Amino acid sequence: MTSRVLLVRHGQASWGKKDYDQLSPLGERQSAILGTALAARHVEPTVVVAGGLARQQETARRLVGAAGWGSEIEVDERWNEYDHTAIITAHKPAYRSMTIMKADLVRTFRPYRAFMKMFEQALVRWAQGGHDGDYEETFSAFTARVTAALDDLLTRLGNDGTAIVCTSAGPVCWALASTLGADALAWGHLQIPIVNSSVSSITSSRYGPLVTGYNDHSHLEVVDPQLATTR
Repeated sequence: MTSRVLLVRHGQASWGKKDYDQLSPLGERQSAILGTALAARHVEPTVVVAGGLARQQETARRLVGAAGWGSEIEVDERWNEYDHTAIITAHKPAYRSMTIMKADLVRTFRPYRAFMKMFEQALVRWAQGGHDGDYEETFSAFTARVTAALDDLLTRLGNDGTAIVCTSAGPVCWALASTLGADALAWGHLQIPIVNSSVSSITSSRYGPLVTGYNDHSHLEVVDPQLATTR
């Protein structure tokens, strides 16, 4: 017998809106489609967990509702995403002004590509640990809380159980990277293609936890490939 943890990235949030931390209408649909698909695959969760962020909890509610499970949703803030705004502004203090950041990105004529390059540099600075005083949460503190949350869940499940965790790309990919014994650079790369409402999985075995799935979004592809988004 084995246990498994299904790590779900939240549905599409409200990118570019004043309150990013809420699902868009598409994000609501993505979450419901996943719930229907999991129920069709006869997934019966032992426990459903969400991080403390609104987009994570709403994903869990819509997923559970569409699946028709009677599961209570437990909240564990250790599954919260890192603060991307704080990481960016520590790297580029001028970007406390969204106007300045947008103007800089537009001048490149490839704003999304420029943003991703800048954000990767910001993540590297955070992960290297040489400027920990600039951050309310250090990279080592982030990774420690996610690792502890995963370890506690696997211990709780024992040899036979299924947990569904509705979280974000950062925690999903750190859980995977740490299980694989990969470094922070690999963690950063794993995040890039993660699709909203995708499922990654970690399964217990006699060899210890194993990564058994990554970024599965087939539930969206079979309905309409255009439903698959990364932001």
